[in-house]
Amino acid sequence: MPERGGSIDSQIPGSRVPEPDSAWDVFVSYASDDTAVANAVVASLERQGIGCWIAPRDVAPGALYADEIIRAINSSKVLLLVLSKSAAGSPHVGKEIERATSKRRPIITLRTDAVPLTTALEYFLSESQWVDLGADGTEVAFSKLATAVRHHLTGSSVVEAGHQDGATQPLAQQSTSSPSGAEPSQRLSRPVLLLGALIALVVAYLAADKLWLTKHTVGERTVAALTPTPVPAAASIPDKSVAVLPFVDMSEKKDQEYFSDGLSEELIDLLTKVAGLRVPARTSSFSFKGKQTTVSEISKALNVSHVLEGSVRKAGNRLRIVAELIDARTDTHLWSHAYDRELTDVFKVQDEIAASVVTQLRITLLGAAPESKTTDPKAYTLFLEGLHYGRQYTKEGFERSISLYGQALAIDSNYAAAWDGLARNYINQTTNGLRPRDEGSRLAREAANRAISIDPEFASAYARLGSIAARFDGDFVTAAKLFERALALQPSNSTIVGNAANLAYLVGRLDTAIALQKYTNARDPLSGIGHENLGIFYVHAGRPDEALAELHAALSLNPKQLLAYSWISRALLLKDDPKAALTAIQQEPEDELRLAGLAMASYALRQKADSDAALAELIKRGEDASVASVLAFRGEPNRAFEWLEKAASKNELQDNSIATDPDFANLRRDARWLPFLRKIGVAPDQLAPIRFDVKLPE
Repeated sequence: MPERGGSIDSQIPGSRVPEPDSAWDVFVSYASDDTAVANAVVASLERQGIGCWIAPRDVAPGALYADEIIRAINSSKVLLLVLSKSAAGSPHVGKEIERATSKRRPIITLRTDAVPLTTALEYFLSESQWVDLGADGTEVAFSKLATAVRHHLTGSSVVEAGHQDGATQPLAQQSTSSPSGAEPSQRLSRPVLLLGALIALVVAYLAADKLWLTKHTVGERTVAALTPTPVPAAASIPDKSVAVLPFVDMSEKKDQEYFSDGLSEELIDLLTKVAGLRVPARTSSFSFKGKQTTVSEISKALNVSHVLEGSVRKAGNRLRIVAELIDARTDTHLWSHAYDRELTDVFKVQDEIAASVVTQLRITLLGAAPESKTTDPKAYTLFLEGLHYGRQYTKEGFERSISLYGQALAIDSNYAAAWDGLARNYINQTTNGLRPRDEGSRLAREAANRAISIDPEFASAYARLGSIAARFDGDFVTAAKLFERALALQPSNSTIVGNAANLAYLVGRLDTAIALQKYTNARDPLSGIGHENLGIFYVHAGRPDEALAELHAALSLNPKQLLAYSWISRALLLKDDPKAALTAIQQEPEDELRLAGLAMASYALRQKADSDAALAELIKRGEDASVASVLAFRGEPNRAFEWLEKAASKNELQDNSIATDPDFANLRRDARWLPFLRKIGVAPDQLAPIRFDVKLPE
């Protein structure tokens, strides 16, 4: 079909010159046969103050055409489709609609003739707002378009507006009759529609990939033959860096989010294993999920130069995975590919995507390229679903996740990742009081050991065993050896490095803990827990100002972050500001920590009655370790040691670094202090010999 064409200056009378990197209200998608209608729509909308992007008018001279299209859709708030017979058959229009859908942009459709929808278009436009040019006439139709656009821009309901003034209706609410008396098209079942859409898109992609990406011309050369001059990256942003955003679930019922999220997480894990490549952790990359954030904003927030994004459509055993790599510094499209495969090929697709990223970023591999661990496709699907439920971090979520991992292992008993997932769930259940300590540690240890017996190089399983040894057994020597092994296998895995930081904290190596946590936070900058942990380490190191900066950063990322206000209060007590400490602790949502903080801040303010009341409530609740910390802070050593002994008998102190805890500063000169620390295995002479040498990657 004909290309879009014409002089840029002659498209629309009075057209304005777009500013670089500006955000547009509307992206106009149309076929070249509909140029006159599209230009008239743009002229009408822009007279009413609605900014439009339309090709070729707004394509910067000399720019890559495909890049400009992608950038414009990303930065526009609404896609307006001029739908005709030509548009229905246009691969360019199809790609633009699919991209807008994957970016969750609302679509408004202006239908100009009685063309029956293809199955692909009917799938993508099922929720589109609809204006019929033939039935309404130009003036009324253009007025309805402006109304519909404004409702989307202001966030109000377009459907309600339609009920009030007849502006628009979703396609799904319309009659199946075609306008102008045309025969109604037969309505297909949704599974058939999806299959037809997949087939149509495959054909369109195979026929049009080169056309859409490379055939638009500038002078006599194809745009693909031009190499754009890259904008120099900021010195602080490493060139060899990429953020993997959560792939969008494009399945018919939107019920495969666990699969698209899980595949994205698998890609993060795969790329993290590439030496020299910086990959932000899941927490930070997934924080943009469902948000209309530009790649430039993501680049700045995550300190990366590239972004990998895409979509997943799963129907039975058929997959369609679209992946796209973007240079976030210049908003330039570097590479994209659509994979239409059977579910059995999902591991090959993951490997191919990772390999393409490595190639595009010109990374020299020091060894073999990392590859996905394969398993039965059904087991893999169950594993991803188990991962999804485990991340809900609820009693029901853990139980559902354990069940799903069990089903996966019933299919493939040698699936190491599923055994490791079980170990993670058992640890989380135990630390949250949802499973008895002895039972939880035993089950977690058995599952992690099983993962290692299957795959002796499964780094995460060694880290799980290290956490079990440190938190449940108090065996820091074994824990250190296990974490050294995990980090030797995956030195840049930010989750493992973060857990190693916690071990360093427990054994009093605060400088090491801080260095490890700072490394983790640099690769997971939007993790509230990461900033909170660093703040805690700073409190123990007696550096309250740095602690406060990190703890406030944690709250800015998650205003409901547990523990943050408690540690802010303790940092303020270190700064001898009990009034501010009291204000902070009153906002702590966790009851035990709030009571302990109230008791300490009130005592520092010489409000002993209030301090006594909070302490009495802690005693009533049986919070032995917290009672001991309050009594130590208040300078009551005899009672403090009494409650410390009670806490030790209940194993409440194994995952607490009391040796460096400022709450116990008043006990450090007491003759009973060192013998007590030695009794629980954390005296300086016991911790000093522990060998824990961690060398962070460059």
